[in-house]
Amino acid sequence: MKVFSFLFLLMQNDSWSINQEAMSYWMSEVEARMVQRRHHMKQTCTMLGLDVPGNDSLHRPNPWEFLVNRPYHLVWCNVFKAASTSWMYNFNILAGYDPKFLKNSKLVPLNLARHRYPRPSLYALQEALNDSIAFLIVRHPLERLLSAYRDKIQFSLPHTLHRKLGNEIVLKYRKTKQKVNMHNYQPSTYVSDVSIICLVLQEVCELHTKSQKKSASK
Repeated sequence: MKVFSFLFLLMQNDSWSINQEAMSYWMSEVEARMVQRRHHMKQTCTMLGLDVPGNDSLHRPNPWEFLVNRPYHLVWCNVFKAASTSWMYNFNILAGYDPKFLKNSKLVPLNLARHRYPRPSLYALQEALNDSIAFLIVRHPLERLLSAYRDKIQFSLPHTLHRKLGNEIVLKYRKTKQKVNMHNYQPSTYVSDVSIICLVLQEVCELHTKSQKKSASK
C-alpha cells in the first residue's frame, strides 16, 4: 500500500523518476495479480451464491462506507484497518484539501472527507459505478484484529471510549483481583483463546460503529 501511495504522490507532482521500462514491467505484474484476484473473487462469490439477487443482508448493496469522486471517476469502499488512513488522505487530497492543512488539522479525516463526499444513496452509487473505477483494499482479518487492538486498546489515550473499553475487557477476562484504574493502566492482552478473541472483536466493532455513527451525525 505504501507503493500505491508513493505512486499517487508522484502522479500528483508530475515528477516520474522511475525507469519507464521497470515501471512497465511492474505494472504488468500488478495487472496479472489483479486479474487472478478478480477470478478468485468471482469463483468465491459463485460458490457462496453471492452472484445472484437476494433479499438478505449479504445480497442487498450497502452504500454506507463508499466514497464517490465524480471528477476523477473513482469509487472507493472504505474498509477500516485496511489502508483506510492512506486512502482517506488520498481522497481528501483529490477533494481539494491542502496537504499542509491535512497534516496540521486535528479534525478527524473521515469527517473532513464526508464534508466533500456525502454518503451516497444506492441509486447514486449505482450510477457512479457505470463510469468509474471501483476498488477496495483487503487485509487478513487477523491482521486487522491485531491492528485494531494495538491502535484502539493497547495505545488508547486516557479518558477515551477505547480506554474505557480496555478496562472493561480487563475486568471481564483477566483472572486477577487487582482493581483497574485510569492512572495505572495495563491494557488487555492479545489473548490466544479464539472464543475470547471473537467476543472482544465484537465489542470493539460495536464501539467503533457507535463512535463512527456519532461522528457522522455531527
